[in-house]
Amino acid sequence: MNYTRLRDLLAAGKWKEADKETTRAMLQAAKREKEGWFRDEDIENFSCEDLGIIDRLWLSASKGKFGFSVQREIYESLGGTRNYVRVVWDKFGDRVGWRKGGSWLYISDLTYSAEAPKAHLPAYWTDMRRLVGIEEGWMSGSTDHRSIQALRQGTLSLVQKLVTCRI
Repeated sequence: MNYTRLRDLLAAGKWKEADKETTRAMLQAAKREKEGWFRDEDIENFSCEDLGIIDRLWLSASKGKFGFSVQREIYESLGGTRNYVRVVWDKFGDRVGWRKGGSWLYISDLTYSAEAPKAHLPAYWTDMRRLVGIEEGWMSGSTDHRSIQALRQGTLSLVQKLVTCRI
């Protein structure tokens, strides 16, 4: 995999474009470009090397503020494990800025700047519209329980993969 485009977007502070490029690169590495979304097994089988490269690029460009490992650290600091616990999940969303006033944000409402909350990015890969065919992208504010479950499960799978990879 070549991560030059991601590196360049991050270096230029083009956070939104870098977030989308992260998803594109992850889909390419997982050979899921055609489908446009990840299954649990795709995340479980994702290369630790690729995941580490992506994380280091985000960490470097953001001076340690953004990256999958930062998200994992926050999630675990709140008591998060591989198992879903609503109060932990909601606290995580609040902490990283994916939830405001008790409601989950749409992807379009995220903050794509250096002023975003710690661990706010990357987040585009969580846009479940690709999984369930919803018109507008969102984090998990929908009442579609399949979508909410898919978001949670995907994030929990990624956290577990980060632990397995020691990232």
